Amino acid sequence: MVADKIPPLFSASSRHTGPCPVLEVAGEIDLATAPWLQDHLIEVINAQDGSADLILDMTKVEFCDASGLRVLVSAQRWIRQRGGRLRVICPEGPLLRILRITTLTRLLSVHPTIEDALAESPPCGTAPGTRSPAVRTGAG
Repeated sequence: MVADKIPPLFSASSRHTGPCPVLEVAGEIDLATAPWLQDHLIEVINAQDGSADLILDMTKVEFCDASGLRVLVSAQRWIRQRGGRLRVICPEGPLLRILRITTLTRLLSVHPTIEDALAESPPCGTAPGTRSPAVRTGAG
């Protein structure tokens, strides 16, 4: 772990929502707290048996600087290397504006709600490039 004491302006907790783990982050992500976010992301990613898909809920993040953005880019890379997908929950607001200005919305799969992220195709737990049994193609 990065330090013995979690900074007071940061919190993270994980849970499962259907087939995909969710890491919910709140507070400020900056030079002091980015290592904590990285530790939590690695812990959740490594705890998965199957797909490396992850939903990162940043709805309650009030501030994110360049060190936090670096962790997001790294997490995207780690998850892709394991054959998974990172889906970021980020509603309209200052954080989404930062993601747009830095063009990270082109790299990251950003959604306004968790329902939108779960509805993205392919579903959580399905490797990119494969079809879910529930998906039908063609006229029918």
